[in-house]
Amino acid sequence: MEVDDYPDVFRAIESGRAEAGLVSRSYAQANQARFRVNRTPIVISPVELRFAAPLGRSSVLLQVIDFHLGQMKTREDSQWLRSMSKWIEGGSGAGRLPRWAYTAGWIIGFLLVVFLAAAVLFRKQAALRTRQLLKSRRALHVHKDYLENLFQSSPEAIAFLDENGMVARVNRPFTELFGYSQEECQGRHLDDFLVPPERAEEARLATERGRSGLLNLFETVRVAKDGTRIDVQAQGNPIYNSEGGKIGEFFLYRDIRDRKAVETALEKEKTFLEQLYDNAPEGIIVTDLNGRIRRANRAFVQLFGYGRDELLNRDVDDLIVPGESKVEAADFTLRADRGERVSFEGVRRRKDGTLLDVSFLGVPIVSEAGQLGVYAIYRDITARKAAERALLANREDLRRSLQRMDRAWRQTVEVLSSTAEARDPYTAGHQRNVAHLAGAVAREMGQGERFVEGVVLAALVHDIGKIVVPAEILSKPGRLTPLEFDLIRVHPEAGSSILRSIDLPWPLAEIVRQHHERLDGSGYPNGLSGGDILKEARVIAVADVVEAMASHRPYRPALGVDRALEEISSGRGRLYDEQVVDACLALFREREFSFRDLEEDGKTWSVRM
Repeated sequence: MEVDDYPDVFRAIESGRAEAGLVSRSYAQANQARFRVNRTPIVISPVELRFAAPLGRSSVLLQVIDFHLGQMKTREDSQWLRSMSKWIEGGSGAGRLPRWAYTAGWIIGFLLVVFLAAAVLFRKQAALRTRQLLKSRRALHVHKDYLENLFQSSPEAIAFLDENGMVARVNRPFTELFGYSQEECQGRHLDDFLVPPERAEEARLATERGRSGLLNLFETVRVAKDGTRIDVQAQGNPIYNSEGGKIGEFFLYRDIRDRKAVETALEKEKTFLEQLYDNAPEGIIVTDLNGRIRRANRAFVQLFGYGRDELLNRDVDDLIVPGESKVEAADFTLRADRGERVSFEGVRRRKDGTLLDVSFLGVPIVSEAGQLGVYAIYRDITARKAAERALLANREDLRRSLQRMDRAWRQTVEVLSSTAEARDPYTAGHQRNVAHLAGAVAREMGQGERFVEGVVLAALVHDIGKIVVPAEILSKPGRLTPLEFDLIRVHPEAGSSILRSIDLPWPLAEIVRQHHERLDGSGYPNGLSGGDILKEARVIAVADVVEAMASHRPYRPALGVDRALEEISSGRGRLYDEQVVDACLALFREREFSFRDLEEDGKTWSVRM
């Protein structure tokens, strides 16, 4: 058999696993007393006989020994030569040996040759086995280093337990996780220093399972050295030797605090969503892709009058959709099942057959695996629909009232306009023409209809104040005297006084009062300038000048449209608003506006609502 070194030879003999062994003579002499072995007289290749004494001492003794050994080697009858002859050379100084001695010598020689051959063979085999053993040892060391690195570098905390359940070794993650060193853990039971009191029974059962050779896998709480409670996943595995005998166990701990925190947060979120779902004011159901109800909240049950058991696995359209709405509802269901977000307002039916107005929102439930179903949300809008119907009825009444009021306003303005024109036959139609042009200019400027309406109505009565001017002055064919002209300049203020007593939604009185004002302050009656003049008054001022110059007057013939456009162009930005002048010029030069069209059609101006 092969062993690693000389001490192993003595141990094999001592234990009875070997009957004899071969060691170095010097090692045997120095160490045979430490083992229970017997020394044999067999010596292999003796070479020299040496004596030694402590350094610096007994030098005389060594000289005496060397002297006598030297004498023995020179004398043929010395004890030294007889001994060497007897044990090495086989000779004797006593004469010839008996015949049996030769036979015995031959046998001994043959045996010695066999022994030497066996020794040589043993030596070769020992060398081969030594090389194999060294190779195996190197492989074993590599494997051991690999396992040690794996043990220490494992992401999990690991504790090896012996056959008695006591800690033999712990790895680095174990010490980092729980704060105990190898020395603090070794020889102790894990339950004695890691298990909190409330988990003692759980740990005891796990220990019993481990002693029975059963696998342990569970989630629990363990306590670190500093008292920190750690959520862990524990796994205990028995360790068996090659003969199948249990020699220990290892426990693996995985830190799951982060996962537990996420699970706790998810559980809170789930609880929150569950309560939100069940306590939502809207009726909510969850359907599969075939429209069958999987869940219903409290509001849905109360809204439609069905119990939860009656709703489960029923087609929602069969339960709550009235017959006339079946086709429409089937289309909505199909669209929602295809992943569309569907919303509508319609009528649905309660269990007792009564109908109610609802708003519906269908939201697809989608995961990484695809669409799972649909959230169907129903809100009772019966009260709102009733209010809307009442509001529509009221709105229609209000619309009719406004139409009547609008007609009354326009009729009032038109009556006033007709009254003024009736006193001045030469200016008949002037106010209507000015209203026609002013409304067109306002629209060309991009003003809204409400602004346009105010401009048109104000233009229809902008000369209403002339009813206070004597008719002979208005129709006088010659040039007016300064006094007569001053009387005519009173008409804007007079018209404003007439209109101020009428409650209208537009500031007609102020517009009429300002329609002869000019941007540079040269107008009348108050000499306003710039931004003090209303926008509507600026529009009417331009339209009034253009229409007056383009029409006949008692004191002169018509000057024509071209002359009128030259007038407003020359006063652009000084007397008249630039934007208004540009819009008026565009109407005549680009839109081909003409007062003649209105006269030929015989149309009167009407305000569009």
